[in-house]
Amino acid sequence: MVVFLKSASIEYSILHKIKILNSQFFLMEISIKLHST
Repeated sequence: MVVFLKSASIEYSILHKIKILNSQFFLMEISIKLHST
């Protein structure tokens, strides 16, 4: 049970990091589009 919780929390933190990276990339794209017009 403890092992399962550990792996679940690791998976969650990875997903959280991916979410942060995605949002940063999304903001970068928006700013590039705004500057290019």
